[in-house]
Amino acid sequence: MQDILRRVKEIKERPASRTLFGNFISLSLLQVVNYLLPLITLPYLTGIIGVDMFGLLAIAAAIVVYFQTFIDFGFDYTAARDIAKNQHDIDAVSKIFWTVSVTKLILMFASLIILVLMIILIPYFREHDVLILLTFLYIPGRILFPEWFFQGMEKMKYITILNVAAKLLFTILIFVFIREKADYIFQPLLIAAGYLASGIASVIVIIRHFRIRFYRPVGKDIRESLNDSFDVFINLLMPNLYNNLSTLLLGFWWGNSAAGIFEAGKKVILLSEQALQVLSRTFFPYLANNIRNHHVFNKISLSTGVFFMLMFLAGADLFVKILFTEEFAPAVAIIRLMAVSPVLFSVMNSFGTNYLILMHKERLLRNITLVSSLIGMIVAIIMILDFKAVGAAITLVFVWSLRSILCFVYSGKTRLELSLND
Repeated sequence: MQDILRRVKEIKERPASRTLFGNFISLSLLQVVNYLLPLITLPYLTGIIGVDMFGLLAIAAAIVVYFQTFIDFGFDYTAARDIAKNQHDIDAVSKIFWTVSVTKLILMFASLIILVLMIILIPYFREHDVLILLTFLYIPGRILFPEWFFQGMEKMKYITILNVAAKLLFTILIFVFIREKADYIFQPLLIAAGYLASGIASVIVIIRHFRIRFYRPVGKDIRESLNDSFDVFINLLMPNLYNNLSTLLLGFWWGNSAAGIFEAGKKVILLSEQALQVLSRTFFPYLANNIRNHHVFNKISLSTGVFFMLMFLAGADLFVKILFTEEFAPAVAIIRLMAVSPVLFSVMNSFGTNYLILMHKERLLRNITLVSSLIGMIVAIIMILDFKAVGAAITLVFVWSLRSILCFVYSGKTRLELSLND
């Protein structure tokens, strides 16, 4: 027993372990806030605007997510990985920071031009042009708030402080500005205000605290950054073919209410994804330099996923009663159908993001996601047309299961190849 305690103490006193523990505490505190604030805002918001307007907001968000994914371009992982490996080289970190930031700004303006053209050409977009453009406004704030930088530097406390400040601001403004159903239009604007405030604060912190030096990226830098992140970008973009497409198809075929029911159930399930992302993001920079400890992350992540699965199975009714109004009651079935999702998230994080990417197997992970997503797109069209929100839920679980299995199998093959080469 004394040997075990001594071993634990030795591990705890290691600088890398202390950093890992500190980052975990910071992101865990953020996750607590992410859980508590919806308990305050969702019952109020859904009670005021109703299931149909809640669905319309979800549809607008699903549209903008495509552009957000394009603008992020996988940098949240590749830039975090590269900064983690160059933490003590301020010139290299500065080059990565400015190159990624400028590249994102270029992609944002290109996206805005495409969005305006879509509003002009597509009747549905034109009908809801103000809402879609207001929803797009939160992207500049996200660019100004580079979580990937703090993640790569393993300074998660800044992510926590700035994110909490933004979410608290958004929560307060919800009660100030949304008083009747027609006020739903303010919701995306309030989200944008929160992100913009935290983004400006983060830029000040980065320049003053981390002493980032100015670097003007040239065309070669931008092209190289896009090329290096392309495979991860595809890996993040392709799931939208079945994920956000499900919300869009529900809205187009079955109306805003159907989209609202599905989105309500999915929001509850995605609470677990946020918690698992805390683990993933905490370990990601650590594992970049300590991949031999990957098995520890596997066990922690899978145990957390199983816990959430059991919680959703047992408490689906309670979640809907607390977070939503009576008209959202059908979301209980959605939650139970998708209850296994946290286990699937943990497998995808462990063997996909936190292994294949770190082993520079981005192209392999891209192909896994590409195949799964194309299949998911076909399944979504068939299932949603016949089974509405239930079909959308089944689609997501099916594709997440397929991705999880493939990530597990190919990570095993990668390990075998490495062991044979050694």
